[in-house]
Amino acid sequence: IGPHGAGLTNIMFCQEKTPIIYFPMKPNINFNYEFIAASLNLNFWSVNTVTSSFHGQYHLNSSLISDVIKTMKEALSVEKKEKENNENKSEL
Repeated sequence: IGPHGAGLTNIMFCQEKTPIIYFPMKPNINFNYEFIAASLNLNFWSVNTVTSSFHGQYHLNSSLISDVIKTMKEALSVEKKEKENNENKSEL
């Protein structure tokens, strides 16, 4: 989970299916991290309501924090289902 920036390049060391939750920069949205995640078979989630301008700050309020939590729950739910599916396949 993280904002747009160089630190997010560490996703290239994640295991497949790792959920990545990204806060974009607007108005110049850059899809590089989404492309990296797709090429590594990572689950990419963008919280488009939490944004910053170039070299700006991210400002959060309770509504935006709710969006982040909702995205995290959704991402973790998908991860849990994928793990359960893999466990069921290995039992066969």
